[in-house]
Amino acid sequence: MSKESDIQTQLVTLLDLVLPPDSVRHHSPNEGMHRPQYRAKQARMGMTSGWPDLEIMVPDVFFRRGVEPATIFIELKTPTGRVSDKQRLVMAKLEALGCHVAVCRSVQEAVKFLAELIDVELPA
Repeated sequence: MSKESDIQTQLVTLLDLVLPPDSVRHHSPNEGMHRPQYRAKQARMGMTSGWPDLEIMVPDVFFRRGVEPATIFIELKTPTGRVSDKQRLVMAKLEALGCHVAVCRSVQEAVKFLAELIDVELPA
């Protein structure tokens, strides 16, 4: 079974090929086990616990008709992975702000979510 990091690496590789020109994708490295001192430093520097794995910004002209242009957030999980309470809270706040947010459990799910929002050219 793939790890979340494997799914994310595969998705990022694909995004680099298919995202429209001038798009930006970002991963905030807030996962994993770290010492409390490091976590405290991250928090002081503005890291938000529960932040989704990927944020994607695409020029407005690439959003599908009827879809409001906004930042796209994807939380990646394995098929059996659990969304934490902090992640649920952050995702709810982002959605309330008008962002597009999804939990995806495979590269295919993430691509399907993106294709509902933006025009993407998928490789054959």
